[in-house]
Amino acid sequence: MNGGVHPVAGTSQERQRYQWLIWALAFFLVVHLVALGTMALMVQPGFDVALPATDRAAYVARHPWIWRLGWLPWQLSALSDVFISVTLILWLRTRSNRLALKWALAGLAFNLAASIPEQVGEWRLITSHIDTAARASQSASNLELFGQEQNSLLSVIGVWGGFVYLFMTLAWHRALRLGAGIEGWWSGFSGKLVGFLSLALFILTVLTAGQVWLDWEPTLAITVFAGVGFLAVCLWAFVAADLAGRLHHFYSLTAGGLAGRGSDIAHHLVWPTTGPVSLLAGVLNSRGVRDMTRVMPFARLRSDIRDVVYLNWLIPTEQAQTVLPYPLACDDLDGYTPVSVLTYNHGSFGPRFLGPFRKVFPSPNQTNWRLYVQPDDSRTAQDSIYFFSTALDSTPHVLGSRLGSDGLPAHRVKTIEHTRTGELGPTNKSNPINGPMQTIRTVIDPGRGSGPRLLATTVESQAKALSPAWAERFTNWDSAVSYLVEQNASVVVDQGAGVVRESLITIPVQMGQVRPARVTELKASGIPACLLPNAADLSSVLAFVLPEVTLDSIREGVRYTIPDN
Repeated sequence: MNGGVHPVAGTSQERQRYQWLIWALAFFLVVHLVALGTMALMVQPGFDVALPATDRAAYVARHPWIWRLGWLPWQLSALSDVFISVTLILWLRTRSNRLALKWALAGLAFNLAASIPEQVGEWRLITSHIDTAARASQSASNLELFGQEQNSLLSVIGVWGGFVYLFMTLAWHRALRLGAGIEGWWSGFSGKLVGFLSLALFILTVLTAGQVWLDWEPTLAITVFAGVGFLAVCLWAFVAADLAGRLHHFYSLTAGGLAGRGSDIAHHLVWPTTGPVSLLAGVLNSRGVRDMTRVMPFARLRSDIRDVVYLNWLIPTEQAQTVLPYPLACDDLDGYTPVSVLTYNHGSFGPRFLGPFRKVFPSPNQTNWRLYVQPDDSRTAQDSIYFFSTALDSTPHVLGSRLGSDGLPAHRVKTIEHTRTGELGPTNKSNPINGPMQTIRTVIDPGRGSGPRLLATTVESQAKALSPAWAERFTNWDSAVSYLVEQNASVVVDQGAGVVRESLITIPVQMGQVRPARVTELKASGIPACLLPNAADLSSVLAFVLPEVTLDSIREGVRYTIPDN
């Protein structure tokens, strides 16, 4: 993991076109989810052939604007299909796989063949068909014309559109699989999902055709397959993002002996247990999926964290630098740099705007393993750290951290036991060690997963003492602790986008709150060996405890663009 050699993925044009495709997929997902809702709530009462024609005509005639608004997301979904077709072609043109590009062009052809007649039909539904419904609701003699018109439009929208859109989706999928270097049509989870999607949409289209042309009445079956099919379409957006991400992020990240994964190896998630839930790791490891979920607004969270134990030791800067991805550099303190491990209990961990109602949210335990990033006046602030590992003992929180944040790519560990003996005494600036000395026991078990393993016993003390190595680099205990705790930004390298991203938090630590401590037991593993502490010399570990403090997540964004090599 040589910190100086990792390239940025692709050229600036390739990165830009990849981003266009990801935005198109995100737009596709959102409008299809909205369309599912408007179909059930706003369109179905006027379009469900199981209902009497009089009821359908009356609904359309009495609620023309609800009817029009209900069809709007479906018109936007057709536009999202065009966006995907065009951006996929533009992106694949920057690659060398001509066969993948041909399949993308076929997808565009199917897209236009389906969407043009479909949109003509939907335009009629929100214009002239409303007049037909009005006449039918006033005169029974016009009901037959109303029903015939709906069947005619359903033939175009549901039958023709359904079949051709199915071929469009298959062409897209084939182009992405070829681009990502995956052979075959149905291999792997993504292939099986698309196979299921194709079958559901095919059955839906056949049922719709039978209903329109043969007077079948499989209404319940159509409803079931419509719901399953369109939910599968939404899942396909994640599959497509994953396939695109594989090709984009790993296309040119082959330097440094990382088999094309760049710095992602450090944060590659392996689930701590076996079983179906372990399949989540595949989704959470996908860079393409995270690129798509990044369009969501950042969740500002608050937690009343307790018993924050800091364990800090010094290692040679050259060793630590091998872990940092390009272009980050370790903060050098006369040839050494700190490794800092924080473990703590969350409390009332939830959205900040909920105030006291945050108490209803479960609060996990967390551990952060970090390096300090070298200050750079033009780019990197002095309060930056890099998480080479971070872990939680809660599956929902791991999902949130991986899909909703760049700065905290958390691992899922089997258990984190972080317990204090005795009652917590009050603290203040004038008397920081008020109450009996207490012991905090920390046991982190990663199970079969990729998280760190830790066994530590930390005992509070009254001695604000520095070991010789720390004393050579800081004037006193307070200055060392201040350096270690006043780090309110984490950075992560996104080589696929060619940027360094930052996550900002606030932890208003007062030095009077901090309790000195000593380590009586420390065993760590599951991290690069070059970062491990010297287990034979626990006196070199600078330990302290922060009994309680409020943590706020503020925002995430791009800190700076990485120059092309």
